[in-house]
Amino acid sequence: IIWNTGSFVIMAVVGLLLNIIIAKKYGADTLGVFSQVYAIYLLLSQLSVSGIHLSILKITAQYAGELESVKESFSSALLLVFFTAGLTTILIYLVKDIFDQILSSSGVSIGMMLALPGLFLFSLNKTFLALLNGLRHMKAYAVFQGLRSLLILTSLLVAISFHIASPNIPVIFSVSEGMLFLLQLPLLVRWLSFRFSKSNIKWIKVHWAFGTKAMLGNLLLDVNSRVDVLLLGFLSSDILVGVYSFASMLADGFSQLLVVVRTIVNPIMTQALHENGKLALQSIMQRGKKITYLFFIPIGAFAILGYPILNLLGLDPAFNQSWLVFSILILGVLLSSGYMPFQMVFNQTGHPWHQTVFLTLFFFTNVILNLIFIPIFGINGPAIATSLAFILQVFYLKKLLLLWDDIKL
Repeated sequence: IIWNTGSFVIMAVVGLLLNIIIAKKYGADTLGVFSQVYAIYLLLSQLSVSGIHLSILKITAQYAGELESVKESFSSALLLVFFTAGLTTILIYLVKDIFDQILSSSGVSIGMMLALPGLFLFSLNKTFLALLNGLRHMKAYAVFQGLRSLLILTSLLVAISFHIASPNIPVIFSVSEGMLFLLQLPLLVRWLSFRFSKSNIKWIKVHWAFGTKAMLGNLLLDVNSRVDVLLLGFLSSDILVGVYSFASMLADGFSQLLVVVRTIVNPIMTQALHENGKLALQSIMQRGKKITYLFFIPIGAFAILGYPILNLLGLDPAFNQSWLVFSILILGVLLSSGYMPFQMVFNQTGHPWHQTVFLTLFFFTNVILNLIFIPIFGINGPAIATSLAFILQVFYLKKLLLLWDDIKL
């Protein structure tokens, strides 16, 4: 927890610095374009990895004591991701003009093309990190996650020093993922065992079957964190998106601390179920819910009260209206925080299709509420919609766990 919290702090600080540096150097419109590219990049990364990293996470946690099985499983998964990521990258390049046509922003189209190599490498890196997570090598996992953020920030600073034009800023994703891949390579090769055998073919089939069932749900989980930015971009200007995304990215940075807890809990849920049964899993979840609420509510309140300090940074006055956006978003996260560490419970217990149904409900709730509230409340609309969606996901999770697994959370 300490190592991964440290990694989170790095990611949070870097997220803040990215927003501040881009906003001050290039303005709200460029930050809006960058935020849209980042949202699309995360969306496409889920298609690129095709849920295979989720299969690796679950299977590695389940077979953690069987070294050869883990090696064969991981090698098969990495080979499969190489082809899915390569195919996705090629297809996106062939339809590159679609971003300009949908979002009416040539900057987004240019930025996505420069981020495409990073999309391919991100998929490979994500698969390796899933292996480390499943093995519960959480220190190494934390180091590489923190390094990714530092490499993105370093790439941005280098790009600015070379006077890179604003539409080309998303190239930092490709540079940072390439460097991260090279840094991981010495450790990664220790887990490779490429042999074209019946065992490898079996694992490829297992990963593909699990991944295709889990992919949509995980795709929607990532898109859900950016759906407010994307819909606001579709319904308004780049400047409004820039102001909103400043607050949204900071709120997302806060929620990433809950993702840290979720990352640690995921393999524990799998091991608890397989070793001690359903009651052990239920006990872990109920205790974790109470502890999470007790820990996060004070931190969230402090974040809301401390947000106005950012006005001292001398940003464009347009950013002054972002405090209310931030407060609304944090409120939704806090009210659902006790349940967020267990969002991936269905995947971790071997039910990827159930996971997809749960996250589909969460996603479409968010989309519908955003479409309703953005025209009514403007820049505050997506914040209200997203917060309500976070609260409603608690209801969905509790009901579906009780219905499918007879677990009371």
